[in-house]
Amino acid sequence: MKRYTLFVITTMLVFVFCLAGGVSAQVNAETFTVSPMIGGYLFEGNQDLEDKPAYGVGVGYSFDANWGTEAVFNYIDTKSEAGGGDVSAYLCRLDGLYHFNVGERFVPYVAAGIGGITFDPDRGDSDNDALVNYGAGVKYFITDSIALRGDVRHVMSFDSTHHNLLYTVGVTFCFGGAKEIVAREPRDSDGDGVYDDMDTCPGTPKGVTVDSSGCPLDSDGDGVYDYLDKCPGTPKG
Repeated sequence: MKRYTLFVITTMLVFVFCLAGGVSAQVNAETFTVSPMIGGYLFEGNQDLEDKPAYGVGVGYSFDANWGTEAVFNYIDTKSEAGGGDVSAYLCRLDGLYHFNVGERFVPYVAAGIGGITFDPDRGDSDNDALVNYGAGVKYFITDSIALRGDVRHVMSFDSTHHNLLYTVGVTFCFGGAKEIVAREPRDSDGDGVYDDMDTCPGTPKGVTVDSSGCPLDSDGDGVYDYLDKCPGTPKG
C-alpha cells in the first residue's frame, strides 16, 4: 500500500512538472515567506507507526530570484501499530530551494536539507534522530504576494536508517522583496534618430533630415518640408 501511494504521488508530481514546462514564476530577491501547510507522512513498515496527517509551517528567505532557504516545522500525531499507544512526532529541518523560470506565476522548484525528528510516545522515552531530505514542488502565484504550493519530500533518518515520505499542500505568503526593474529598449520606428516617445512626426521617410522633435526640415518656412519642396528658398510670406 505504501509503495502504491508513493508511486501515485510521484507520478502526479512528474505530470505537474510536464505541464509547467514552458512557464515561470514571480519570485523576488530579499523576500521573506511564511507557508502554513497540511499533508501526510508515510512511515517505513519496520517503524511500526501508522501513516497520519502532517501539519506544519515554513519560514523562508529568498537570496535572489532563484535561490532561497526555508526553516520548516512539521507535527505528526501517530500511533504504534504494535499497540504501544500514541506517539507525537516533531520534525524540524533547514532546506535550500532552487526555483526555475523566474518571471511569471507557475514555479517548479527543487529542494534539499538537513534536520532532525523527535518521537515522543505516551509510553516510554522519547527518541531523537538526525535526518536529510530532498524533493520537489510547485508554487502558483494567485497574486504577487500569495502562492498556492504543493511539495513532496523523501525523508531519511540516520540513527536507524528509515525512508519516509512527506507530502504537503499549503499557501505561501510573501513579504518585502526587491522589485525587479526591467529596462526597456527605446524604439525608433521610422529610423530618423528620434525615439518614438519624443517623435511628433512619426513615419518620416527613411533618410530625411529631421529636427529634434522628429519632423522634417522646412528651411524657407513655406509649409512644405524640404524633401518635398520643388522650389526651395521661396521668400517668406
